[in-house]
Amino acid sequence: MRRAGNVLPGLEVRRLDPRFAAEMLGADLHAPPGLELVVRAVEDALAEHAVLVIRDQAISDEEHIRFSRAFGPLDLPPKMGFGKRRLRPELYDASNLDEHGELLAADSARRKYNRGNELFHMDSSFNSLPTK
Repeated sequence: MRRAGNVLPGLEVRRLDPRFAAEMLGADLHAPPGLELVVRAVEDALAEHAVLVIRDQAISDEEHIRFSRAFGPLDLPPKMGFGKRRLRPELYDASNLDEHGELLAADSARRKYNRGNELFHMDSSFNSLPTK
């Protein structure tokens, strides 16, 4: 990825589609995010491509939360009252799995609610501070 004529060491951003979307290769989200990675490389790639996929990351909930917080305050998911959580409260679980990693029953309230995530939508567009 180019930034003011410099290439960030170890990072590569490749366009996935001529209209939008790119992938970032070479990032290590296990390490605390540095200013250069978070503020410049990721935000610049998002500004240019709108969608950014960071490949080959098998990170823990804690690492995911730490990485997300580097962009600013978290927009916490709503408390829906669907029972025990599979993920930390700071993470939104849009999956069809229960707290044990098993498939939710087709008629479960949480699975029905999460079907809405399959449709195009914008989260928190009503907030004065937009989410990232």
